[in-house]
Parts: sequence; structure tokens; C-alpha cells
Amino acid sequence: MPIRASSIRGNLRFWWRATRSSECSDFKSLLEKEGKIWGNTKNPSKVVINTEITLQENRRSCSYLLSKKIGNELKDNQLKYFLFPFQENKKEEKPESDCIPNISFRLTISYPVEYTLDIESAIWAWTNFGGVGSRTRRGCGSLFCNDFAPDNPENVSEWYNLKIREYQIKPTYNHKWSEVPKEFILKKKNYDNSLQAWNELAILFNKFRQGEGVGRNKGQARNRPGRSLWPEPETLRRIYNKRERKNSRMEYIPDDAFPRAEFGLPIIFRFKDRNDPQENIEVKPIYGNEEKRRMASPLILKPLKCTDGNIIPIIMKLNSPKPDEIWVKGKEMSNIKISEPELSEYNNSPLRGINKEKKRSDSGSAVEAFMSYAKENGFIEGQR
Repeated sequence: MPIRASSIRGNLRFWWRATRSSECSDFKSLLEKEGKIWGNTKNPSKVVINTEITLQENRRSCSYLLSKKIGNELKDNQLKYFLFPFQENKKEEKPESDCIPNISFRLTISYPVEYTLDIESAIWAWTNFGGVGSRTRRGCGSLFCNDFAPDNPENVSEWYNLKIREYQIKPTYNHKWSEVPKEFILKKKNYDNSLQAWNELAILFNKFRQGEGVGRNKGQARNRPGRSLWPEPETLRRIYNKRERKNSRMEYIPDDAFPRAEFGLPIIFRFKDRNDPQENIEVKPIYGNEEKRRMASPLILKPLKCTDGNIIPIIMKLNSPKPDEIWVKGKEMSNIKISEPELSEYNNSPLRGINKEKKRSDSGSAVEAFMSYAKENGFIEGQR
């Protein structure tokens, strides 16, 4: 059962919060209103969801998307950067995951007429900016529904504005849950193949986080990458008091910061000292005094299909609360910076960029800096 009504209900609940929760002042009022529509432990849902699969391609291994056959369609296949959780890991005895390259299904939803705006706004946001299955914020499981999609790439901004008004979406941007953004960015480069648009986003994100001259220095040897320009490696070396001889302290890079925590948590790090193997180092979020298992990324990178058949890559930054602090496995920590202006100040900082007069992020936010980096590479605002 690759398409489940229960999973879709959970997705629609999320996108309902992101679009129609402006009247809720706190979690208590949010849960009360949400329960009336979607149900809770005391009251059954007034929304009935049924699914029927109408077309399903055969399952394939995840490596199919990284194969030469797919690679011939892509100039530089970097989809592995989005698909890494599904790939084989021999060290951890983790087998490769399967995927279904294409599937179509009919969704039938019954609900009281007074909830029309609530239901339709959630479906609109889910089908265009969400998806089914895992890793939907990195484009996996992307959907297309002709009834809710934009007509063509040229009117995406107008379409977005129209839907915001039609569904009476009035986010406050100060809630402790995710809300639809004030803006999203897109690249007006039309594709007729969703993998091509998706791969362009993978290349962009990989370059910002790990690419030479952006996320790391140029390597000394062909298959040996240069050292990272992000603060996390220096921070972990200090925290664990562990450093290889070849990795001398890079004094200009802070050693008390984790800006990439903004991209989502947990993050898994690993020291590469073969003589003293270190188990995985897990970094998790803390909100207030409560440790959480994970923090979903506020960034959505996915292909958006229009009814005319064209597909464009889009990047959407949800307005989501940031963690107050981070937890690092086995170590007591405090005052670890996540976003501070000084993280955009040091030389070669990925948050600073090549323009010294105009930083990618004045506040030292990795997410803001990535949005700026995308604009440097041809993405433009799709304003509300």
C-alpha cells in the first residue's frame, strides 16, 4: 500500500496548519480547531478520505535514479544528495531501498461544506509543495494535480497570490509551528522532465553545502576534497578534543557554531581517523528545555509541474521556529551559535559570499544565505 489514506490525512493536517491557522493564538486553540476538522482522540474526524491507485509502475531499486540510463538524461546527476537515506550502507548493514518511479491515484474526500476553504487550501498546498512518502521537502514523492496546479511557468506568482486570497490564508509568521512563506523563489527555466528540474536543485544545494569555493576549499588531490569552510567540523574537534595532524586549527573559522542546524536535524557527523574509529556523532535540536528527536527542514526544494506540462524548480522557505539550542551526543554544551551576524563575517564564510558589501545573510542564517545563493544562480522571487 504505497498510497495510504492515513498518511494523506497527516499530510493534509500539516498543510492545514501552514495555511489556515492564523486565528489560533497558541497550541491549545490550534489543537481545538484542528480537532474539530481532522479529529482527535475524543472526536472522530468529519473528513473521510479514500484512495484508489489507477496506475503504478514496477518497483525499482533506488540506484535506478542514479543509473547511467537516468544519467544520460542529466548533465550531472547529483540526485544522490537528496536520496542518500535510501542508498545501501554496507558498514551499517543497511540494504538499499526501493522506489516507485511513477504512480497515479484518485483521491476522494468527503467533508461538511463549512470546511471547504480549510480542506481545499490544504489540498492545494500539499499537492504543489508537499508530497507522499519520505524526504518530501527534498522533492521525493512530488505530486501533480491538474485541478490545483498553476497554468504555466509565466503566471506562477499570479497564481500564488490568487490562491492566497481565494483560500483566505492570513499567516501571522510568529507561531510556534510552520506557516506558508511570504515568498518563494523559482527558476524560469522550463523542463519537460521532472528529474531534470529536481537535479538542478540537488546540484545547487550540494554546491552550497559541500562545493569547492562555496562550502569547502579546493582539494589537494583528485579524490580528496578540501577542508570545510563551515564551523561545524572545527566545533566538533574542539568539543571532542580530537584532531588529526593534517587538520590543524583553522583560526579564522569559529569553533562554537552549528549554522547548518537550520537545514534540519538530526545531523550525523563522523570522524575519519582510521586508527581511532569514532561512532556516529548525532546532533539534535533543543526547544526550551526539551530535547527533540528531529527538526524538519524549513526548506522545500522540489519540481513544480504546470498544467501545460512544463516543470520548474522551486525553493520555498517555510516560516518555522528555530531550535533554542542543540544537543551533541555524549557532550554537555552551551552557547553554541546557530545563527549570529558574526558567522557572516569571517573570510570565505558560505554565509558571506563573494560580495563583501552585500552578505548573503546579515543575520548569519544558513537558510537565508542559501536563498541568496540560489538568487545568485538564476532564481527569482515569486512574490505574494
